[in-house]
This record gives sequence, C-alpha cells and structure tokens, in this order.
Amino acid sequence: MPLFSPNCRDDRRQPPSLIYCYDNILNINFSVAELNEQQCREAMFQFVSENCCYSKGPAQEMVIDKIIPHNALHYTLETFCEGRSTGYVNEPFRGGMIDGPENGMPPPPFAIPCNPDSMFDDHVKLLEVPHTATVRPCHMCDARGWVRCRVCHGWGQNRCNTCGGDGRVTRHDPERGSYQDMCFRCHGDGRVSCNRCGGDGRVTCKECDGYCNLKCFIQMKVTYCNHKGDHIIEKTDLPDELIRDVQGSVVFEQVMLPVWPISAYPLDEINQCSNNLCNQHRTAFQTEKYLQQRQQLRAVPVTEVHYSWDDNNLRFWVYGKERKVYCPDYPKQCCCTIL
Repeated sequence: MPLFSPNCRDDRRQPPSLIYCYDNILNINFSVAELNEQQCREAMFQFVSENCCYSKGPAQEMVIDKIIPHNALHYTLETFCEGRSTGYVNEPFRGGMIDGPENGMPPPPFAIPCNPDSMFDDHVKLLEVPHTATVRPCHMCDARGWVRCRVCHGWGQNRCNTCGGDGRVTRHDPERGSYQDMCFRCHGDGRVSCNRCGGDGRVTCKECDGYCNLKCFIQMKVTYCNHKGDHIIEKTDLPDELIRDVQGSVVFEQVMLPVWPISAYPLDEINQCSNNLCNQHRTAFQTEKYLQQRQQLRAVPVTEVHYSWDDNNLRFWVYGKERKVYCPDYPKQCCCTIL
C-alpha cells in the first residue's frame, strides 16, 4: 500500500518553507548559453574527429553566419519505491543454526527490517523470512548426495568417438597402403572413460551439492525501483531526447515525501508538467511502498549555429555543458576511399 494517497491530506496548502523555496525560483538567474565563433568551431572539430568517415574540410572551411543561444529546460520527477514478494526456496544445508517455526510465527513481509543500499538506485535484496526454515532430505538424490551420470547412464564409459567403438582405425601409408591399426584413444577397447563423471558413473547432486539435506525456507525478495518521469522544453529543431543525457545547471531541486508540484515558475508549462507528473506518481504504484521522492529542474545550454559552405546554408547545434554537437546534414559524411 502506498505511503501516501491523493486523499491523505485535507489541507492542500503548501508549507511556508516550500512556498519560500518556490518563490525563490523566480529569483534564480542562470545564464543563457553564449558560445563564441571559436568555441562553436572547436565543438564541430571534436564532432568530426569522433566520426572517422567525416571529412574535416567543411569544418575548416565553413563560414559561421549566425549564433543563436538558447536554454532547454528539463524537469524530472523520481519516486523511489520498495516492493516485497515471497516464495519458497531450497539451498544445500551445510550445517549451522536453523530458525524454524518452533521459534515463533513468521512476521508479515513489511515487518521485516530492510533498508536500501542507496536511494534512487534500482537494486534487489534477498532475505530469509524468520521462523520459516526446515531441514529436509534432498528429493533429487534421495539424500545420497549423488545422482547417476546422464552422459554415460551410470556405466562410467562411453563409446569412443575416434574409432566409433570398433577399437581399430584405418591408416594410410604410401608403401603399405590402407591398413587397420589399434585406436590410439581407447587402446582397442572401443570405449573410453566418461568425461562428465570421470568413470565413476555418478556425479554430485546439484540440488544439495553433495550434502544430502536441503534447507527449505521462505525467501523475501525486496525490489527497490526508481520510477522516473520527465518533461523537456526545447524550442529549437534539436531533438528533445538529446537533452536528457547531457549536463546542465540545476535550477531547482527538492527531496522529500511527498514533493509538492512546482507552481511559481514563470513558465506555466513547467508548472503544468510538474503538477501532472506529481499526480500520476501519487497513485501509479499501488503495490509498492513509497520511500522518497525527488524533483529537479535543469537548464541545459543549447546553441544554434547557422553556417555556410560551398554555397549551402546549413545548421548545427551545440548542446550541454559537454558541448556535444548535433549535425545531421554535415556535408561530406563519407570520405573513405578504397585503394
């Protein structure tokens, strides 16, 4: 059951501290990306060097006509949840203490203490449910610790692949011609020791690992899952999805449970997407326990560059603090020659 639900609060007013934080968004100033011509050209050189078949000529000869700076906005909402499930498992019993039903009733899944290794990272933990363990004879080998080898069917030997079980092989000699000789692998027996069992006809039982007994218990699987939703506002022709994986400046970040939708940002689209995502996440994961939420608004620099080369007017974009380049129409994309 979720830790909170849409109806868990009658008073929907934001706490004063949060109102103060959101009001401060109005006062946050982040500079628009302003790259000069040399920086744009260096970014293009780096882009060309990463594509082995691209010719360096256009990057060296292009004339930059216009540089237009922009900022893309990337809003993300993360809801870190915990899900628990149980099931019976067996493992080899190698001795030691057993926490069985005689020690009490097993606790319900969410009463068992378990903390995540790190917040907002997907990972899984496996725990033994207290008071559920028992020791039983292995059902696979009848508590013997071994099973019959499936390769040789318990005989310990297999037919020789070299001679086909005949014990002799045909050899060819320039002087003697073809003649029969004893198989060098099986020494004329026609059978060889089984590689799987070493000739014993038995192999260690995989279920009990040779210990004859199994420890049977209920195992709890704790799944920590970070559910993520985002919204990108980018006004140029640069594909929006490219903004998702590059660095930018954090305009606003909040970590709490639950987070409150942004409502005081000057751009109404940010307020609307924050409200929509928060409402979606409140009821989306009904079978999981909500542990924490985090929302973040980033400004990602984007520079649109207009350039000309060989009487063609073209564009490319420099985006992110890494200054990655998006240039789908780069001329001379294949300069490889076959000698």
